Amino acid sequence: MGKPRVEQYRFRVPLYSARILLVRSTPQDFLRVLADHVAGEDVEKHRPTGDGATFLLTHPDHPAMMVIWLDAPAILSDPHWIGTLAHECWHAVWRLSQKIGLPANNADESAGEAHAYLHGWLVEQCVTRLQRRSRRALAGRRKK
Repeated sequence: MGKPRVEQYRFRVPLYSARILLVRSTPQDFLRVLADHVAGEDVEKHRPTGDGATFLLTHPDHPAMMVIWLDAPAILSDPHWIGTLAHECWHAVWRLSQKIGLPANNADESAGEAHAYLHGWLVEQCVTRLQRRSRRALAGRRKK
């Protein structure tokens, strides 16, 4: 059996002083990745149960870190996985908004725009990173 395939991408949300960790792996490999970021915490409580999951990790000495996980078979040409990624990004936007105090009600039009722009930006960042890896892997297979 080969080495487990875990993809990890780290990036910042510049405006909101938050960090994003995007992971594509099996649920078990995800727990191993998460263990590196939650010292002393029981990672089992974060075991994903579906096709994707989102967690806000907080630490007193670091900015908030949003963790977005996609199951290993996620393929961005499949509408199901694009929907799953967008769904998880929405959870990330919602939790980050709560953390920074951005109003969460729909009556505030400017907050709704902030949510929408952040959601669009986050989906774009995630897709860009996942597609970049896929293109490199495809190019490597063509050379063989």
